[in-house]
Amino acid sequence: MNQGDRQGGAKDSERFHLLYDSLEHFQERLVTSVTATAGALLVVIGWSATSESLTRTIATSRWLGITGVFVLVAALAVYLGTSYRLLRESRRVHGLLVALAYLEPAYYAQHRISGWLFACGMILNTLLFVMGALVLFQPLWSRSG
Repeated sequence: MNQGDRQGGAKDSERFHLLYDSLEHFQERLVTSVTATAGALLVVIGWSATSESLTRTIATSRWLGITGVFVLVAALAVYLGTSYRLLRESRRVHGLLVALAYLEPAYYAQHRISGWLFACGMILNTLLFVMGALVLFQPLWSRSG
């Protein structure tokens, strides 16, 4: 009888599967978030850079351009905060799996969010957020120049 049975709690195998599924879910959420955010930003950047009517509107309304940049900066802050939370939770759950010692860490380590994966995703999307802000702000610079 394992310790979980004596305490009336979950068996080690049940704990393992719950934690493993969580670890896998966090990794999947981060990868999906990075790719979906990058795709959305590329669409916004492309539309903003090629829309003459948007460029004219921003050039005539300073507040619209400033508001657009502010929205992008706020969205970046939320995105980075949420992504960092996923990284922290992934590491916490990985630590619980290691402590459980049900299987060797090699069996589930590939689902732990690595610092490299996290950094690449955050750098990519931060650069796209900055590019989006520059595209939105460009008509304001043109007007004052």
